[in-house]
Amino acid sequence: MNIEIRKAIKKNKFIYNLGQRIIKFDCINFYNQLNKSSDNLNRIRGLKNSHLNERCFIVGNGPSLTIEDLNLIKDDDCFAANLIYRVFEKTKWRPKYYVLIDRYADTGNVLDTLDIPYLFIGDYYWKHRGMNNLNAICIHSERAIGNEKVHFSENIEKVVYGNYTVTHVMIQLAAFMGYKEIYLLGMDHSYALTYNKDGRVIEDNNIKSHVFEDRNPKDVIADIEGMNKAYIACRNYAKNNSIKIINVTRGGKLEWFPRLTLEEAVK
Repeated sequence: MNIEIRKAIKKNKFIYNLGQRIIKFDCINFYNQLNKSSDNLNRIRGLKNSHLNERCFIVGNGPSLTIEDLNLIKDDDCFAANLIYRVFEKTKWRPKYYVLIDRYADTGNVLDTLDIPYLFIGDYYWKHRGMNNLNAICIHSERAIGNEKVHFSENIEKVVYGNYTVTHVMIQLAAFMGYKEIYLLGMDHSYALTYNKDGRVIEDNNIKSHVFEDRNPKDVIADIEGMNKAYIACRNYAKNNSIKIINVTRGGKLEWFPRLTLEEAVK
């Protein structure tokens, strides 16, 4: 969908919420049909508590991320998302888990040949783009609509909640697999373009959104308010389930979690 149309829809809460509900039920139907004709659910179930009490890193695409940082964690279990593969030519680091929920992601045909053990692909993307990678696993994702509470899924074979940041999804996946120490790296939590409460776009040309150059920077618009709700849901779930979520990003504005340096975390 054209970015200008998306902006217009975002401003009209009734139309936006109606569209989200239509997408939700359409995706549920697609996901259920796919599960009936494949071993998708069995593959998800096999991951339950598969890394009980272990640690992992969840890597964001913020501009503070460096190749040196990635090289420090190349032997750790890592989650990463979206267009992270744009840095692969500069490092031997690779995530064990790759996640894509963004239905509008500018990925071309890259995912079909991406050599990563596990690719978690949102059902909307899968339905409209197709998926030929044998390592791909389809997950059903939902957003809170309107004033609905932002949730944290304990059963990702049914649903994962992706409220405005793929990090929300990756933390749910990590918790499902039993990881008890989750370190966040490259989560700057600041963007050149953001939505305010009224759905209007606010621009700050002094901010760089990602570690790589965005091909269409005007298409990257962050809903910081929605993202904050998602991070709070993650923090609350972690507190109630003996999970440590620690921010090892170099700088940035994400302050919902305690901080360590990356060097301290690696030790």
